[in-house]
Amino acid sequence: MDQKETKIDQKETKMDQIETKMDQKETKIGQKETKIDQQETKIDQKETKIDQKETKIDQKETKINQQETKIDQKETEMNHKETKIDQKETEMNHKETKIDQKETEMNHKETKIDQKETEVNHKETKIDQKEIKIDQKDIKIDLFFFGPSPMPFGGSTVLETYSSTTSRSRPRIRGESIRG
Repeated sequence: MDQKETKIDQKETKMDQIETKMDQKETKIGQKETKIDQQETKIDQKETKIDQKETKIDQKETKINQQETKIDQKETEMNHKETKIDQKETEMNHKETKIDQKETEMNHKETKIDQKETEVNHKETKIDQKEIKIDQKDIKIDLFFFGPSPMPFGGSTVLETYSSTTSRSRPRIRGESIRG
């Protein structure tokens, strides 16, 4: 029996050793699980940080998009203003063209007026020349009819003409027309 007890003792010892090894393995497994839990916590923290960074990135993208929208709106406004300026410039050019046309018309009218004025001056010159000729003829006639007086002492000649229908209070003098 002693041998059996010894064998049993040996088997119990082996069993104790196996249990100790199992306990050690369980401890190691527990430590590994703890490490895994710690690693999972670290991973969760990293994921949280990544999520926060992604959120910040999303917020920055949103701000950038808003700024781009504002820039687009301002660009649209600037294009609209530029279009208005172009329209006004076109209007101003049109008005300037009209003014140039009117100026040309006025210059044309002024030229016509100058031409008519030249014609009038030419006609006046002709009239003046005719008047001079008439005056010269009148002088010649006067000299012919009423030339130097044959009267002694240089007396003047007075013509007396009476009409049957008109009475005059004074006699006509030389060069005075019959009609007054």
